[in-house]
Amino acid sequence: MTSYKHVAIQSVAAVDAPQRVTSAWIEDQLAPAASRLGLASGTIRMLTGVLARRMWAEGVMPSDA
Repeated sequence: MTSYKHVAIQSVAAVDAPQRVTSAWIEDQLAPAASRLGLASGTIRMLTGVLARRMWAEGVMPSDA
């Protein structure tokens, strides 16, 4: 393991992706398939516990944010 002396973190930053996609929106998009499979509404949120996730626009790399 490498050890460093006289080193400090100058700053920390975080940026959330601007596009918010809810589990409800995803379920709306998948409704025809979910219906054929007999899946109840709210299954994605119930299984994942995720209300919404954030995404970058197509073609945008998170490292470019």
